[in-house]
This record gives sequence, structure tokens and C-alpha cells, in this order.
Amino acid sequence: MFRIGVIGCGWIMRLSHIPAILKTPEGIITAFYSRTRKSAENTMKGYHYKVKQLLKKTKDPDIREYLLTALKSAIYTNLEEFFTVIDAVDIATSPNTHMMYAKMAAIRGKSIMLEKPAARTLVELENVYSIIKNVPLYMYTQRMYDNGIDFGKQIINSGKLGAIRSFRGCLGNAVLSYVHNKKQFWDPKISGGGALLDLGPHVYSVFRNWFGLDYTFESVKEIDIATVKKIRKQFGQKDYRVQIDDKAIVECKFNNPDKGDITARIEAYWGNRDLYPVGATRGYYFEVIGEQAKLSYPNINKTTQFYKIEYTDGIVETIPVNGKLFSTGEENTFRAFIRKEKSKNPGWFVREMMVILEGGYISHHLGGTQVTEDDIFNFLRQFQHIKKCEQRSLALIDTLFPIEKEE
Repeated sequence: MFRIGVIGCGWIMRLSHIPAILKTPEGIITAFYSRTRKSAENTMKGYHYKVKQLLKKTKDPDIREYLLTALKSAIYTNLEEFFTVIDAVDIATSPNTHMMYAKMAAIRGKSIMLEKPAARTLVELENVYSIIKNVPLYMYTQRMYDNGIDFGKQIINSGKLGAIRSFRGCLGNAVLSYVHNKKQFWDPKISGGGALLDLGPHVYSVFRNWFGLDYTFESVKEIDIATVKKIRKQFGQKDYRVQIDDKAIVECKFNNPDKGDITARIEAYWGNRDLYPVGATRGYYFEVIGEQAKLSYPNINKTTQFYKIEYTDGIVETIPVNGKLFSTGEENTFRAFIRKEKSKNPGWFVREMMVILEGGYISHHLGGTQVTEDDIFNFLRQFQHIKKCEQRSLALIDTLFPIEKEE
């Protein structure tokens, strides 16, 4: 039995995390913690309801034992007590508190499932990285755990595409209802950024699933980071001035001494359906170009989804993928967490992801300059005189996301 404590009982926990946890019944939630007791009560009530539904469907004695134990879970308002009844923590709060809770868990030796992005800023991650990297760490970039994405890796490794030269990944959400009036998305002092920081982790995760550690990150450059509509009605304000990006494109360079360079483009969109690349399905699109062929996914006809390979000689090959688009990533991510499998997205992954995404915003601030990891940390040194991490992080956010003045 793997005892999980959840911190953050909002919509993402209810709609995504808990359903995924329930698919691996030996992982049970024993403790709920939230800033507001009502939120914790509602989430625990929903969890218990789903557990009872599963109890009606199974006669397996081991599974029933797990589920009956899950019904004994409780709400905690004291974090010291909370950590004594769990083996692992699932953190799904707003980004400004991710590192605070992750540090608490790591100090106590608990495994961590961390909702993306890892933090508001790279400053916050660096402040506790030496601590959190030493415990089992999994980031909830569930797209990289999807069976369909794993299948793409097999195609790439088959050599059909030849020497790889570029990668392109796009994630979008055409319906903004899930972010429209939530401060944790639109207020940079809570979110740390916009679409790039929210959706970019998923795109980066697919790149690392497909290419592993064969390629070393070298640099990142902003192509287009912008707010499509700078003044809009938001949070009840008719003239709310948006500071953060709802569309973002950055281009990264990766290198392998034996295989050469890969240019990787990360694209993220909130609500801008017209900006999706041709072929994107529900905002999702991944493409790899090699010297012999181009691979694209997903492609969907009336009955199935498939990878498409377009060879340089004009031949087109389609390879069907079983299952629905991105239907297995959530379950697979939590199964690895609960069964203590080797993480695909551990500490080094979390850190490099934040370097790349923060680097995209720094590049934008510098007018689209290509920046290396050294350049990024040199930029951050201008804030090192500020002693408290919280204030240092806010100073960086104010620099990268200034409020535009009235014209």
C-alpha cells in the first residue's frame, strides 16, 4: 500500500489527479491538505464517492482492502501531522507555492508528484534544488507517459527518418474556460508566466521522451511571445491589462557530438485556435524531420489516429495508434509514481525544463536574443543582492512582465 497525501484540492486535483490515482488501487490517498477546509472537504467527498463506486465493482480481496483503507482518509490542517501519515505527496497548488511544499516533503524523505510548472521562476527552483533532487521526484507532465507518445519513440528509433534535424511540438487549448478567471494563471506574481510556462512543459517532455539524454541543451531563443489582446475583461474588470503571454513560440538548440544538432520548437497557445499549425488536433501537434522523412502526430480519420511518415521520395506511410488521443498518460504517470518505477521526469528534467522556459522569457526581454544556460544565470545574478528568495523571485517577475502604461 502506497499512502499519498494531496496538497491542493482544486479542479486539477479533482478532474485529473484523483481519477488517475484510482486506476492503480494500491495507491491510496490518506490525507488531504488545502488552504481552505471547504475545498479539502469537497475533494475528499468526491474521492470517497469514487472509491465506493469501485468497491461495488470489485470482489478482489486485496483491492477491496486498499479501497476500504482509502475511505479512512482525513483532512489535515497541520502539515507536521499530515506528513506523518503519508509515504508520498502530490502537489497541485498554484505555482507560487510548489517549491515551499516540495522542500517540506523532501526534507522528510517523501516521494513527490509535482504539478507543472515546477515553480514560478528558476530562482525558486534553484533555491531548493539541492534538496528536492535527492528524493524520488515525478513531474506531472503526463503527455510524455502516453502510450501513443511511447509508440512515436519506437518509430524514431527505427531509423526510418534518417538523421534527425528538427522537432516541433504544439499544445493549445481553444476553450479558455479552465483558465479565464483563475488568478493562478493570469497573475504573474502567482503563475510566474503564461501559456509558455503552463503548456511548454508538456512539449518539452515529449522531446525528452523521444530523444532521451542523447542530446544536450545549448540555447533558447524567443520567436514570438505575446499577448494577443492586451486589454480585456477579466476578473470583473472591463479594462484589465494582461501582462503575460497567451501565445508563445521558442526555439531551442540541442547537440549530440556524434549525431549533430537538433532545432526544437516549443509552441503554446491559450484560446488562439487560428494560430495552431496545420494538422493540429485539438491544439496538439508533434513533428520530427529527419534527412529521409518527416514524422507527424496526431493524424485522425473517422475511425482511428495514426502517425504519418512522409518520405523525401514522395511515399507516405501511415501507422495506426491504438486508443484515444492522450488517454493513457495520466494513469501511466501515477502508476510509475505509486509503484516506484524509475521516473522519466526527475530532478534534472525539472531543472532543465525551467532553464529553457525561463530562458524563453529572458530572451524575449532581451529582444529575441539567443541565450545559453550561462547567459540565463548571468541575467539572474542582477537579483542576487536581494536576500529573500520570495522577493528575488518577484523582482524577476516584475522585470520580465512589466505592466504596460496607458498610451
